[in-house]
Amino acid sequence: MREFYNPLNEKEKVAGKIRGPVDNWNVKGRLHVGYHSSINGRLKVRGQVYIGRYCAIGDECRLFSTSHHPQVINLQIWLQTEVGASVAGDTKGPIKIGNNVWIGDNVSVMSGVTVGDGAILAAGSVVTRDVAPYSIVAGSAARHVRYRFCENVRKQLAAIQWWNWDEDRLKRNTKFFDLVLDPETDVDLSKTIVD
Repeated sequence: MREFYNPLNEKEKVAGKIRGPVDNWNVKGRLHVGYHSSINGRLKVRGQVYIGRYCAIGDECRLFSTSHHPQVINLQIWLQTEVGASVAGDTKGPIKIGNNVWIGDNVSVMSGVTVGDGAILAAGSVVTRDVAPYSIVAGSAARHVRYRFCENVRKQLAAIQWWNWDEDRLKRNTKFFDLVLDPETDVDLSKTIVD
């Protein structure tokens, strides 16, 4: 099974590998989307962006791994093209979004940012720096609010990597997926997992 899919390939969308209204996506660059991720509305992508498996991305999100270079004479790309000048943008690198990440509505993620597995980017956030796995960030510029789970549970989830399980194993583990844990609760997740 491939790690990423092309969201603009209709066959892959119809097969359920990617979910969402492709007609509402404005992609200028390369967008790589992991298995069963959902992009649930209008999306703008500039540059190179990787989205992991089982992510949920809200409406009106912007993922910009490139932007205008602030030191060029002219900031209008159309004029650069018209006069035959370079239109190369400024970048800190691709955007990398981990697995099972929830991105709320109206979120902007900027160049070079890596979002860890299981993170939540609250609605309206502007994310300008890396986000730790299983953390919740909010605001403009986004700040760490709290972790979703205690450190031991986060370590277990990082080791388990359930998003790589096949669909049969996912379905056998209802008890695991039914767990509701607050940030202070420490449990042995292996006791809930069926191989």
